Amino acid sequence: MCPPTWSAGAWTSWGGTGSPPRSSGTGPALPPETRNTARLIFLSPETRARFADPDDTALRIAGVLRINAGKSPDDPYLASLIHELSLRSEEFRRCWARHEVSCGSIGDSVRMRHPLVGEFDLVREPMVLPGGDPMRLIAYHAEPDSPSEEALRLLADPLTAPR
Repeated sequence: MCPPTWSAGAWTSWGGTGSPPRSSGTGPALPPETRNTARLIFLSPETRARFADPDDTALRIAGVLRINAGKSPDDPYLASLIHELSLRSEEFRRCWARHEVSCGSIGDSVRMRHPLVGEFDLVREPMVLPGGDPMRLIAYHAEPDSPSEEALRLLADPLTAPR
């Protein structure tokens, strides 16, 4: 689950596929207040290493933050996050200065990198939840019968998954 600030309200046990390795605290071990994709992509080298094109991912995330800042200019958490990233990340400052917006469409894909299975593609499926809340459920999946699906299958296997 993801609000406009990119903070993950829910996190699967191996949702850390796109996050820092378990040894640095991901999945269920990552405290809820640090489950923020924007913060991780701009401030965590371990997270950046999990994206095959981290620069494109960073630009997209900055664009989503920009569009959400326009929709919710009085959101104190969003303003605080943007301020923090502006202070701590030169890359965020460069992305933010481009003034691009992004809304992340259904069917967008992201190419991930994992030390056990290499690179694989995940398709993004954002779903708006009922009730008008800006919270969205974002599911990522591999195309059926693809090498990416096989990579996810290997990561889900307790005999091959990282411990």
